[in-house]
Amino acid sequence: MDGDLDFFINHYWEKEPDIPRIASGVPNRVDRLKCLGNAVVPQQFYPIFRAIAEAEENRKKYKTIIPKNLSERITVEYEPRDCDGKILWAQIGIIDNMLFWKENVTYQFLEPYENEKKLKKEYEKHRKNITEQTCQKYRILEEEKPMRRLYWSKHGFYADAEYVEHNG
Repeated sequence: MDGDLDFFINHYWEKEPDIPRIASGVPNRVDRLKCLGNAVVPQQFYPIFRAIAEAEENRKKYKTIIPKNLSERITVEYEPRDCDGKILWAQIGIIDNMLFWKENVTYQFLEPYENEKKLKKEYEKHRKNITEQTCQKYRILEEEKPMRRLYWSKHGFYADAEYVEHNG
């Protein structure tokens, strides 16, 4: 180890590289460096970090879930819209006696059902909505689309944050 350190100290740069140690000829170099050093101050970050902390605290007030690995899942992707080229998708499936559904332009929902008969009836209704009762061309996807974090609503089901914010 001492030999390696000795080589580094005494022989590493026997010949100085042709790289200037400071930027020479740059107008207002010192003023620019001072400006960069003073450009970001803690007071600028405080509101951002406070907002993040508040958002996390608010999220903890809700019962949440991120659904995944749906059984009996059907995921469809529609052709791009003529107006803006956006590709819409829809997905339904079952997880723990709850029905996940998202039709092409709706929020995402996860509804619990007390009995399997009602669950299957609602599943079939949403399946028809996304596959049979649409005038849009679509294709069925093999992969499951990632689902958002859903929040328990006052209506007795999980829904997108935006839905819960506006509808309770």
